Amino acid sequence: MFSQSHVRALPKRLLGAWTRDPWLAASLLGLLCLLVAAAAFASDAGITLDERSLVDYGNGIVAWYRSGFTLRAATKDGILVIYGGLFDLIAQTLARHSPLGVYETRHLLSALAGVLGVVATWKLAAQLGGTRAGFLAALMLAATPAWFGHGLFNPKDIPFGAAAAFYTYACVRIALAQGPLSFRDAGRAGLALGLALGIRSGGMFIASYFLLAVLGALALDTKLAPRGRLLADACLKVVVALALAWAVMLIAWPWAQLAPFTRPFEAAADAAHFGWRGKVLFEGRSISAHHLPASYLPVWFAITLPETYALALLAGVVAAIRSYRTTVLVPRRILAAGILALSALLPLGAVIVERPLIYDAHRHFLFLLPPLAAAAGLALSSYFGSARVPKPLRLLGAALLIGLLALTFIDMRSLHPYEYTYFNRTFGGLPAAAGRFETDYWGASYKEGLAWVVQHPAPGTSAPVRIAWCHRSIPLEYYLRSWHIKRSQFRMVADLKHADIYLAGTRRGCPKPPGQLVHVVEREGVGLLKVTRLAQPTE
Repeated sequence: MFSQSHVRALPKRLLGAWTRDPWLAASLLGLLCLLVAAAAFASDAGITLDERSLVDYGNGIVAWYRSGFTLRAATKDGILVIYGGLFDLIAQTLARHSPLGVYETRHLLSALAGVLGVVATWKLAAQLGGTRAGFLAALMLAATPAWFGHGLFNPKDIPFGAAAAFYTYACVRIALAQGPLSFRDAGRAGLALGLALGIRSGGMFIASYFLLAVLGALALDTKLAPRGRLLADACLKVVVALALAWAVMLIAWPWAQLAPFTRPFEAAADAAHFGWRGKVLFEGRSISAHHLPASYLPVWFAITLPETYALALLAGVVAAIRSYRTTVLVPRRILAAGILALSALLPLGAVIVERPLIYDAHRHFLFLLPPLAAAAGLALSSYFGSARVPKPLRLLGAALLIGLLALTFIDMRSLHPYEYTYFNRTFGGLPAAAGRFETDYWGASYKEGLAWVVQHPAPGTSAPVRIAWCHRSIPLEYYLRSWHIKRSQFRMVADLKHADIYLAGTRRGCPKPPGQLVHVVEREGVGLLKVTRLAQPTE
């Protein structure tokens, strides 16, 4: 047991440890700031296009278990059944006991998943380059508007990206570890893989990172013998890890539980050839999602990643050139760096070659951001820590990094809570993207538009004010209830002919009825949603 003197000395010991490693201290302070931001901002973004169906799916999974596997709503044919519902099961279980609303609880959980992704990125970079690299990598991801913005509400891509980042970290640990593969490292990889696949089964290909790490480590352990016993031991642990991953994947996936050895593969194949038939806006053209150019995903990353990533790439190149003669190549570190590079570049290359169906910008590939941020953090750390890079150049690099981060945070603040509509300044920002690329494709701005209508009733308008909206999958009635708005004041209606007010986002397919434009939800001068007072509504 700890004595009182030990307890009293603990703060001093912690302070001493932080003083010895200021990068760790800065990382812990940054984590605290992120947690505060998650709690403060999670409820700012509105309900998005997919969320009502995901709530129903999560409730169906809860009912599946509560009924003793007799209520099978979560096993019926539909789009969602090809995905695991791990996030949705947790979210709907918590929502039953949360003092927050259903969607507010989900958004907070999504924001916390985003914070976990930052933590995983820190661990990934720190494993390869120390705490300085970890801090810079975490800072890069936290200051990536796509990650931060989607983190406010995205229940699929952010949790999957966070789990995939922890999985990549586990694979890097295996690549760097000395000696035979341990059950602990194998179990860590299996658990993280199962969590990722329990959210998005289409990511099954990432299992290859684990196998590459194990085989590469075996090949590099030339001094260990006998080889046959090592191989058998590794195979046993790989099988156990994959079995664990499979079991975790199935926990919240009733549809797959009915045929656990075939349906997950069917789902992965369906996800790769999704039957969505819509069109996307790309470079000013409306193009079928099945016929997008190979440049679609690279362009989206190029115009939405902050300039800090370009600076990190330049810094890494400079550091590599300046120190290549003195660099000692360690095979294990090369293997670990190769796994990190593979996790960031292999999916992108596969998309360019295979050309699968993609839509809604790069949101299905947000899981690439943590390894990209980790690589950027490592590059910046090697630059700032290289004695072969002149000190004035390092100071210049630090000044540029701080300046670019400041500009990115300014842009994020001006876009909040729609940070995911960010386009970098090199491209021209959100104004340059208007009419050329998708902006508020999630429909998150409907909440703000509805709030404006409630706060600005037209003088002389007979109550109740009848409100219609374009994307009816967003349950705006939820907000009227949570704001305690009486039906005698405002009412949501389905038919434009019976509406006084019409809300329409910028996503394709919204009609343009005659009327007076009375308000626009906008950021940086770009409209995200229009509020129209309709002409001559009828009963």
